Amino acid sequence: MTLVDSLGPMLDRRFAVAALLLCAAAPAHAQRDHLVPEGSPFEYAKNWPVGGPGDLTALYDRDVVARLIVEPSFRHVFGVGIRQGGDAYGIVAVEQRDATHVDKCERTLDKGLAVRAIAAWRIVLLATRFTEDEAGTPGLDGTTLHFSMMDKFDPRPGANGVVLYGQTWEPDEGSPPRLLYKVGVDLRDYCTTGDGADLKDASANLDRLLAHGKHE
Repeated sequence: MTLVDSLGPMLDRRFAVAALLLCAAAPAHAQRDHLVPEGSPFEYAKNWPVGGPGDLTALYDRDVVARLIVEPSFRHVFGVGIRQGGDAYGIVAVEQRDATHVDKCERTLDKGLAVRAIAAWRIVLLATRFTEDEAGTPGLDGTTLHFSMMDKFDPRPGANGVVLYGQTWEPDEGSPPRLLYKVGVDLRDYCTTGDGADLKDASANLDRLLAHGKHE
């Protein structure tokens, strides 16, 4: 007995066939395994004015070469960035605590880990692309992630680089954007607590992400 036959009295055979065809044609769950384009991160920064309740402008300092802004639907926004000054690197993290207060911390970062993290940002951002199903665009409930970086960074006044940027919403577990989000959270946690375990977590997530990039 076929599946159509088993529907028996519940449906006319013609409607059963039509229903099965519609099911077969229905798209699978859209994969959220990459970033999608968005407006310039510097335009986005205008949402968080200097001195305002969500002042994230420290993340847009000239020496911040890679950043992540995390925007939950019903919680306060936070962000983390990697600073570069010659061979010295650091973390800057900013978190909106309530309607009027923003917490900020800064901490030095090991050069080796910083270089790997920046490479990971570049891998994820270079895979930014449009998709027909608009996977990665913000939904009604969840967390939107905004990634950006200055590629070919040159700290000299007046020098230019290439700005890479993209966003995603609730990326798939194990995907490069999800792993990079975890790296960002690990760096934020290390910045605020100084716990070396957070750096180990960041390094492990970077290993997974960079290994993933080698197989792309």
